[in-house]
Amino acid sequence: MLVLSLALLLAMTILALSLSQSVRSQSQISRNIREKDVAFELAESGLRAGESSLIQMSSTPAGCSAPPCMVYAAATLPERPQNQNMTWWSNLGKEYSTEGAAKAASTRYVVEEVAFIPDSLTIGIGKRSGRFIYRITAVGSDGTSSVLQSTYARRF
Repeated sequence: MLVLSLALLLAMTILALSLSQSVRSQSQISRNIREKDVAFELAESGLRAGESSLIQMSSTPAGCSAPPCMVYAAATLPERPQNQNMTWWSNLGKEYSTEGAAKAASTRYVVEEVAFIPDSLTIGIGKRSGRFIYRITAVGSDGTSSVLQSTYARRF
């Protein structure tokens, strides 16, 4: 009877340890998913901040090539800013702080001039009307990082 009790106790201990490991793994997975979701939402808020900065401008911004820039000139930034490290983002990206965000969380964005699309192909004297196309890239970081891009068209 004692041997049977010890075997049963050993089986229950092994079961409890494996369940404990499973709970720990699920907890880690949940934490990673939460960090990823928060980083995505931070990046999304950075996109909206970049679009908002363009909406608030009353005239065509002059693109610049050296930070800090409100709008970077075409072909100034790397072709794939999403592949840059956080040091690059700290140096060139405009910081956007969200109310209530954790201290470790950060949001940065860059706005880049892409093209001007005229309304008409005729060449003449005077100001040409058309749309300016901008690429906004934002990174949100909260333990992990998420990068989003949008294209924004604006008339001035």
